[in-house]
Amino acid sequence: MNAFIAAVFAASVALTSAAENPLSGEWKIRNDIASNVSEMTCSFTQKGEELTGGCATEQGNVEIAGKVVETSVSWVFKSAYNGAPITLTYKGSLGTDGQLAGAVTVEEFNVTGDFTATPVKPAK
Repeated sequence: MNAFIAAVFAASVALTSAAENPLSGEWKIRNDIASNVSEMTCSFTQKGEELTGGCATEQGNVEIAGKVVETSVSWVFKSAYNGAPITLTYKGSLGTDGQLAGAVTVEEFNVTGDFTATPVKPAK
């Protein structure tokens, strides 16, 4: 009986953590900036309002840092473009469908586009 209670408790803790930190996991990000469409996969870790992780790019894995407040999500992504530093700032919201959507700004060029993000489902 004690093993059953422990298993139920462990499952409820895992479900609570997923509900409290819905952005933790892998996401497929699609950017559409000035008619340039690109995709990348990011791995996010959400701890309360703090969002950390990294995104796979042609330059390697790039770390992100951001914030989550209720359904509002923002993060900063610093990389390189044609050898020059580039900063992308993402601001969006988590929809009831479990996807992210919003605007992405390329700071150095003062250009804004759109992004969508879909969680990557683990293979069964």
